[in-house]
Amino acid sequence: MSKIITIQKIQEQMKKGGCWLLNDASDVMKNYAKNNNLNVCHYRTPQKFIKQDEEIIILSISKEMWAGIKKYNNEDVTFREKEGSIIVLIERGSGKSLVSVINDYSDEEFIQNMINSGYVSRYEYEYYSNIENQINLTLIKIIAI
Repeated sequence: MSKIITIQKIQEQMKKGGCWLLNDASDVMKNYAKNNNLNVCHYRTPQKFIKQDEEIIILSISKEMWAGIKKYNNEDVTFREKEGSIIVLIERGSGKSLVSVINDYSDEEFIQNMINSGYVSRYEYEYYSNIENQINLTLIKIIAI
């Protein structure tokens, strides 16, 4: 069961080194999982949100193409609360990719590049890569606008 956190608490943690959240699977992936008798949890993405000066860094741990680190201007990322859930609105195309799984990296090279960024430790990467450790993260929904 995911834990509940307020937007204020998220923003406080972002300024103090980062806040880990769990991005819910898209509706398309939820339907895919349901139709193929798969666990939808495999399509959720643990993400670390970090506030640095006027920028927000979003680090995504996954083996899918959306994994990596992106940097956004503060005004391009908005947190909203809707019916007890946290929605994160991101300006489409506004992020600058710092590390991307799309590059021709081996798995270990990708992980090492994530760690070398300084935004995540090996312990954090390995911990949140394990689906069993994601259960206590607050479930959010990211929407590109």
